[in-house]
Amino acid sequence: MALQTVIMAGGEGVRLRPLTQTCPKPLAPMCGEEVMGYALQLLHRHGIRRAHATLWYRPQDVIQAFGEGRHGVALDYSIEAQPLGTAGSVKRAIAHNNDTTLVLSGDGLTGCDLTKALVFHKKSGAMATIVLSSVKNPQQYGVVFMQPDGRITRFIEKPNWNAGVSCLVNTGIYLLEPEALAMIPDSTPYDFGRQLFPRMVQMKLPLYGYESQEYWCDVGDPAAFLRAQGDLLRGKTGFVPTDVGLRTLQNGYISRDSYVSPLAHVAPDARIENSCILPGAQIGSGVRMRGSIVCRDAAIGRGATLAAGSMLAAGAHLGAFACCGGAWQ
Repeated sequence: MALQTVIMAGGEGVRLRPLTQTCPKPLAPMCGEEVMGYALQLLHRHGIRRAHATLWYRPQDVIQAFGEGRHGVALDYSIEAQPLGTAGSVKRAIAHNNDTTLVLSGDGLTGCDLTKALVFHKKSGAMATIVLSSVKNPQQYGVVFMQPDGRITRFIEKPNWNAGVSCLVNTGIYLLEPEALAMIPDSTPYDFGRQLFPRMVQMKLPLYGYESQEYWCDVGDPAAFLRAQGDLLRGKTGFVPTDVGLRTLQNGYISRDSYVSPLAHVAPDARIENSCILPGAQIGSGVRMRGSIVCRDAAIGRGATLAAGSMLAAGAHLGAFACCGGAWQ
């Protein structure tokens, strides 16, 4: 697949803090690999060997992590002095492009068949195609309404329930023709979901939706992060985890959807369910945790309990027999 390709990797990841307190969102660690690393694997799977990455928040961290590229995909970087929005950043990265452009987020986990999406895009004659996924709760995303042939008739960014019912949402994966890119102003903050796509609908331009049947998860908050991690470990994403972590404890328990770094220090009788424990963390005897994230070098004293939604920042300490995140259910 020969395409001009852009990975949007400028995200700060505010909703993922403290996991992203010390790194940008595309570097959120997932089973021994940064989230963006799985995006590069996807590109290589579909024959893409070079991509641009748009950077804003802590750009040097991303450059240091990925260098000239990884997984057989070479990377060029476009660093913004000020955030230009999703569309503005892409326009800046490939200002003089005359080819079809593939855009995808560096902070999502997906096995989307990019080759099939491109075939649909070309066959439909679209100026722009949005890759869609069906979700149970669409309120956190851009919701799409379309005709049977895929032509989009409405695009609503993060709607309330009164806006109508559609479970098809914007995945942050786009195929764009030069005419669509030309509509994005130069050097000005501009957004795909809030500005470009609604404008295309209003002007009755050929904006189409392609519903992907493959796995997709927006790794946008701690619950979504743990869900994606669990799906990855259980073989639901189409990827092989870079590292599955520790799988058993002598007298304790690690659930199948949990990741425990081999570089963490975990007591043999700890009980860990649907959780993530990163390198350098110390987990004391008798600790129980469910739906929790323990960042690098954090420490949990013996007998402590972490209920669903708990997060311990890098270097933080939870004392012996303390409870975090409410009562254990």
